[in-house]
Amino acid sequence: MKRNLLIAFLFVIGSVSGQNLTCIDFHEGTFIAIDEANNSTYRITREGDLHIEKGVSIPAAVLKRNPDAMKPSHSRVTWIDECTYVIVPDFELGPDTRKRRFLERQGGITVRIDSIRGRCFYWTAMLDLEVGKEVYSDVMCKEE
Repeated sequence: MKRNLLIAFLFVIGSVSGQNLTCIDFHEGTFIAIDEANNSTYRITREGDLHIEKGVSIPAAVLKRNPDAMKPSHSRVTWIDECTYVIVPDFELGPDTRKRRFLERQGGITVRIDSIRGRCFYWTAMLDLEVGKEVYSDVMCKEE
C-alpha cells in the first residue's frame, strides 16, 4: 500500500511538472528509483560519471539478505548514447562485495531508457551472463 502511494505520488508530480524531458535530462541529478520486485526505494545521485545509490526504504527481509542495502554504493556511469548507459562498480569509493565484483567481471549493467513520462523514466537493464542475458525493468523519477 505504502509503495503504491509512493508510485502514485511520483506519477502525479511528474505529470504536473509541465516539462518535456529528454534522456539527456536524466544524465545528472537526484532520482528516486523504485525496485518493485523487492518493494524497495533508492535515492540515486549522478554527477559527471559518478553514480551513488543509497537505500531509502528497504524491507527487513531484503536487509537480512543484503545488510549493506542502506549504505551508499558508488559506481561509474558511461553513456553509450543519449538513452543508454553502463554502470560499473567503483571499488575506490564503494564497498568490495561479491555482487559488485561479479558485476565488474560482467562489464557492468547496461541500462536503456525506454520511455519518459513527466519526470520519470521507465528503463530496462541487461546483464550479460554466460548462460544468456538477465533483464530487469522498473521506473526512476527525477527529484525537483
